[in-house]
Amino acid sequence: MKAPFTFSDLKSFIRETMQMSHVYQPVMLQALLDRGGYASIDQIAKALLGHDPAQVEYYKVRTEYYKGRTKDMVGRILTKHGIVEPVKDGKRIIGYKLNAETLNKTEVAALKRLCNNRLNKYIEKQGGDPWKYRSNVDSLNDDASLQSILDSHQDRVSNCLFCEMDSSRVVAENELCYAVRNELPETPLHTLVVPKRHVANYFNLYQSELDAVHGLLEKQHIDIPRQDKMVTGFKVDISAGNDAGQTVFHAHVHLIPRRYGDTGDSRGGVR
Repeated sequence: MKAPFTFSDLKSFIRETMQMSHVYQPVMLQALLDRGGYASIDQIAKALLGHDPAQVEYYKVRTEYYKGRTKDMVGRILTKHGIVEPVKDGKRIIGYKLNAETLNKTEVAALKRLCNNRLNKYIEKQGGDPWKYRSNVDSLNDDASLQSILDSHQDRVSNCLFCEMDSSRVVAENELCYAVRNELPETPLHTLVVPKRHVANYFNLYQSELDAVHGLLEKQHIDIPRQDKMVTGFKVDISAGNDAGQTVFHAHVHLIPRRYGDTGDSRGGVR
């Protein structure tokens, strides 16, 4: 373990040593400085993804994936430099603490400004908007602001089959979509993955919703063969528009399990 970094050491690291291929290092350092030198994996992951509200929803959908990303990428790099130390519960990393001498408020503010300068330079180099980025990071520091982002995806329409779905039918869900078994299945365990927001056409979904749908499809792709070991493949089907055969105009994806010999010729689908 390296000796605690001084204020001067940290300034030098941020200004000169820190190599940036993404925004992650300065954002993680800001998260630690904001919280007195310690932040949990959840808090760091939220900060890392806070520059893009769509990615916040993606983080919430793929929590374990992004916890691993936090530890395996930015946490590992800053640990290698001795800037942070992992905090563990047994063998499991639950957070990180800053490996630094006690910093006063003036020093903390100065280090946060340096991090923000590096962020701005990086984002400007990428053609982005650093002010928009910074405001989004700040907005995610309170749960009410995060919830308002999530709530913006909760539009419903009356008399829509999928907007008024009986919750007892739901077999899995995340913040932005849910899964139910099809009442008229092509094969047993035929599943529909449905965005919670009312959108008629699949191609009008937000990126966050597409990520959520894909995440739930992946989960069902794993769970269904556990329920039926005869399942050996899947058909994924999306109809977008009346002429494509769409009959319920709330976007949804069919996940249809296939089994060896369930049809004479598997080419072209079940029907």
